[in-house]
Amino acid sequence: MCACSVTLCAVVLQVCRSDTAARSLQPIAIRALVEVAEAIVGDFEMYHTVVLAVLQIAQSQNAGPEDDQELKDYIEELRESILHAYTDITEGLKNGGKLQIMNPYVNSIFTFIAVLLQMPDCPPYLLNKAIGFIGDMGLAFGKPLEPLLINPIIMQGIQHGEQRARAMNQEDEGLGESLLNTCRFSMNVIERVKTSPK
Repeated sequence: MCACSVTLCAVVLQVCRSDTAARSLQPIAIRALVEVAEAIVGDFEMYHTVVLAVLQIAQSQNAGPEDDQELKDYIEELRESILHAYTDITEGLKNGGKLQIMNPYVNSIFTFIAVLLQMPDCPPYLLNKAIGFIGDMGLAFGKPLEPLLINPIIMQGIQHGEQRARAMNQEDEGLGESLLNTCRFSMNVIERVKTSPK
């Protein structure tokens, strides 16, 4: 890895972990961190513990019903960047034959996804991304992931996503089509995992 990559990773990680940096910078920093990780490919192992720890801390942030809209918007953007990061990291590690790096984090990731699926006001684009990531994880990990994939919260969340997509299509034809297709994709992946040999 070149010295500039090391320096850039260090600076971005500092922003992600900072209590004093403007919170609007954190989603941007997370996206930048993932782009650096994708660029350095094989060297990601050097940083995976810190990067994934930062994502775990970030995913624990919440906004309550009494919080102002600015904070709620920030949490939405942060969650989108976290899902994007997990998706890209999982794909990169799978392609590099190093998916086992993700094993210690899988339960926590699914807890995060379950939180999103249970949000009554989860924006459709965020719901779409969360449900799509469930399917991506199923494809990547296969049979060992079955207990998490068939968790009632996950299954009900996907079914609820389908219902929302159909309701959106009734309001405006085609509006919920992307979400509907994503739900079908993830349900198909889960069925394949369930029926695959151990």
